[in-house]
Amino acid sequence: MQKEIQELSNMAQLMTLYGREVVFSLIIVVAGLIGTRYFIKYFRLLLQRLTTKQPLISGVSISLHIFLLVLVVAFALHKVGVDALLIRRIIVATALAAVGLYVILRPYMPTLPYKVGNMVEAGGLLGVVEATTLIHTRLRTFDGKVVFVPNRKILNENVINYHVTPNRQIRLKVSIHYRDELLKAKRLIAEIMAEDPRILNEPAARVFLLNLADNGVELAAWSWVRNADYWRTRCDLLEKIKLRFDQEGITIPFPQRDVHLYSESR
Repeated sequence: MQKEIQELSNMAQLMTLYGREVVFSLIIVVAGLIGTRYFIKYFRLLLQRLTTKQPLISGVSISLHIFLLVLVVAFALHKVGVDALLIRRIIVATALAAVGLYVILRPYMPTLPYKVGNMVEAGGLLGVVEATTLIHTRLRTFDGKVVFVPNRKILNENVINYHVTPNRQIRLKVSIHYRDELLKAKRLIAEIMAEDPRILNEPAARVFLLNLADNGVELAAWSWVRNADYWRTRCDLLEKIKLRFDQEGITIPFPQRDVHLYSESR
């Protein structure tokens, strides 16, 4: 019993001597963690204005974050009374360990197959990448929604990045009635594509017979445009083809069936 009382007495003396420093150190750690978090958030936004290279932004932000956390802990230890030489050794050891881990593990870290500003189809969504973190990707869809897609889901599924190549092919399928003139319909579609300045000359646009289907003759029209012009050009071509066919008397058929009735004579 005497031993326990002596230990409590020693703890009370320690709290009397160092209690104030310990409380200040805890305050420094908590305030430092909160301040570092907000500082890195705005620092990342600043880097995104200066460059679009996401690996550079992530690497610099993570390195600075680790450095600031080590400084906060070092300052808290100094407030408690830890020797300055020991603190410097802790800082150097932490920095070397962080650099070593990054160098060793960097080849094994999965990288996302897109950058900020790319139009991608990922996680069942189509939109523009606004930001990426280690946890999720912020995607803005074309109807104005902002979706946070977990990176683990993206890495486990197929991702279509429409900015890997500068150009994209438009593939249209148009049907005409069997009684309409095939060659005339092909010529009209070719003229419409040739008149559009957004369609590239190389590779050349093509119009060809795709299929003799149940409800009509299916034609295919392929052309190449820049990625930025894809959707608007595709919609405009469809509209021009429909209006031109109406003017020229070419029918776009709808699903239909011929029914034959037979009467049995008795």
